[in-house]
Amino acid sequence: MKRNAVLSLALAAALCLTGCGGPTPAVPDRPASAAPVSGEIRAFSSPLDAAGRLLALETAQHPGENVILSPLSLELALCMAANGAAGEARTALEALLGGDTDTWNAAAKASLAERDDTLFLANSMWFNEGLKEEVSPSFRAVLSDVYGAEEAFFRPGDAGALNRWVSRATRKRIAAILTDDALTEDTLAVLVNALYFNGEWTAPFEHGQNVREGTFSGTGGSEDAEFLVGEEHIYFETDRASAFAKPYKNGYEFVGILPKAGGVPDLTCLDLDALLDSRTGEYDVSIGIPKFELTYAASLKETLAGLGLGSLFADGSMNAALREGSAYTAWVDDVIQKTYLRMYEKGTEGAAATAVVNKCGSAAPREPKEVFLDRPFAFLILDGEQVVFAGTINTLK
Repeated sequence: MKRNAVLSLALAAALCLTGCGGPTPAVPDRPASAAPVSGEIRAFSSPLDAAGRLLALETAQHPGENVILSPLSLELALCMAANGAAGEARTALEALLGGDTDTWNAAAKASLAERDDTLFLANSMWFNEGLKEEVSPSFRAVLSDVYGAEEAFFRPGDAGALNRWVSRATRKRIAAILTDDALTEDTLAVLVNALYFNGEWTAPFEHGQNVREGTFSGTGGSEDAEFLVGEEHIYFETDRASAFAKPYKNGYEFVGILPKAGGVPDLTCLDLDALLDSRTGEYDVSIGIPKFELTYAASLKETLAGLGLGSLFADGSMNAALREGSAYTAWVDDVIQKTYLRMYEKGTEGAAATAVVNKCGSAAPREPKEVFLDRPFAFLILDGEQVVFAGTINTLK
């Protein structure tokens, strides 16, 4: 009979792989409801499509609350895990993400090699000291060679060293990703992706000139706020929303999205690809961004199942991460993401446990536009087509 082993993947966001099981259909110590019902799989058409659908599913589970995700961090963690996926889980990942592990590994390796001083990425793999021999050497090798993952070990009931690594990698913005009791005797491994973003505006806001007091109409009522105000020249508009882009150094940009209808942003109706395709530099855009410092933490298990990855949480889904002949079986137990985001005069600082500005000079009068984020809004932080962060802000508290 096969024995239990949990393979946990953490991403500052954390992906937890648990193993438990045997050749029999029922496993006494794991309830049948542990694996969530999987939704229909529809392949992502673009990074924006992926971010939009991920955010829509997550916000639906937390109505009226802030949601701040890092699609880039999640993508890297899933790509690491995909190298150990087997059976239906591997098929589901291929259908959703497109391509195969060779494709994902090549893209991830290129992305990791192109980093700059704005965005820092780090990966690590943590193995249970008592079960480390059960892990496939080839699985460990690809995580090291392709993802640059550091190898370390843990003892059940002690997440201290892992959390200290996350804290260092995120410049202390995320102090811990897992609790001690998350690491049980059956936990085989934890894979971690940590991301730290420190974006400096190309044109910073001056405190005495570009900061003004105002009111943010959040879901819980009116809130006193400070707004970063100024003028930009990149504007987007559809029948659902209007938006602006403000650039950071090194080619990154913040996109603030204000739904035309009041209330909480409905991401199921907002086509991010269509919105960003409407990009124009023909307007002078008066903007307002509230200053805030927020954190978010959630299990993404149900959200990923809604995207069609329910099989990732089923017995045996990660058996390709085990050595040949292992008596264990492994699966993903949970996916946990923690994020931190700070918006202030000099730029944006973010952590997770993803433009070119054309200022055209013209003698003709330019039509003014205004996008003032003083009520619930959505946002993106982009690196080209890659979505580093995506979220909805419903309150500044």
